[in-house]
Amino acid sequence: MTTTKAPPDNAILVVGHDLRVIPIEKIAPDPAEPQPRRHFDADALAELGVSLAAGQTTPIKVRAR
Repeated sequence: MTTTKAPPDNAILVVGHDLRVIPIEKIAPDPAEPQPRRHFDADALAELGVSLAAGQTTPIKVRAR
């Protein structure tokens, strides 16, 4: 028997060939930081680059909290 855990809300998910779900809080400006934002999640930016290179340039899912 195998069990799977749901990924955390802030995980980067691969949803298809070169398609990713990247939590916006990993790449969006942080209002608590001075702007422009100087620190970003490096893994999220790398995944964003892969997604953009594959032609996914618009969001396919937006979560409201």
